[in-house]
Amino acid sequence: MKKYLFIFTILLWSGAAYSQIELRGSLGLNMVNMPSLRDYLNINYMGANQLSSFQSAVEFGVEAGYRVLPAQYGVEAALELNSFNGDGGYEMSYTIFKPSFMYYRVSANEGYQLKIGAGIGPRFLSVSEKNYTINQTKYSSTGWGIIGRADASTQLSSIAYAYIGGELRYDNIPAPKTSAGNYLLAGASQSGNVKFSAFSAGIKLGVLFIL
Repeated sequence: MKKYLFIFTILLWSGAAYSQIELRGSLGLNMVNMPSLRDYLNINYMGANQLSSFQSAVEFGVEAGYRVLPAQYGVEAALELNSFNGDGGYEMSYTIFKPSFMYYRVSANEGYQLKIGAGIGPRFLSVSEKNYTINQTKYSSTGWGIIGRADASTQLSSIAYAYIGGELRYDNIPAPKTSAGNYLLAGASQSGNVKFSAFSAGIKLGVLFIL
């Protein structure tokens, strides 16, 4: 019994010795393909200023991770923001809150590290829409999303690293509705309601701390 207790203690101590906490803050730029929303805006409000397949959106992100090399487990919170202006004083803006549970494989060397990983989590959408004839209307929806990411970090000090990451995302977000249950209607020229499901590719820069 003492032998097994000793072995367990050694394994626990070894795991603690090689475990680390990682914290990251970043600012990103996403290129987002959101077909249902794009068609809705182009048909109804954009006139001559038609939207292309991919639109840029800003993303703010933070992440906390627990590492036992070569694996790392993390929780990320990201916020994507975008807005559109169309004919007749039309305005639309949306935010998507994207928490994700992440898993990485880590390759750490002197002065830098590389990671590749994936994650999944819920998605929370908020939309605001208005123009000269429509009072500001707010919609919301909840969906899910998946993400694949590769990133690299270069050491700046004993605990701080410069961070750069690239990622691919797919977010499945159904048609949003108001608190009264009214959907954002697509109109006669489109089938169904407006969905915010999207495929996106992004790049982010930030600072990472390994404690």
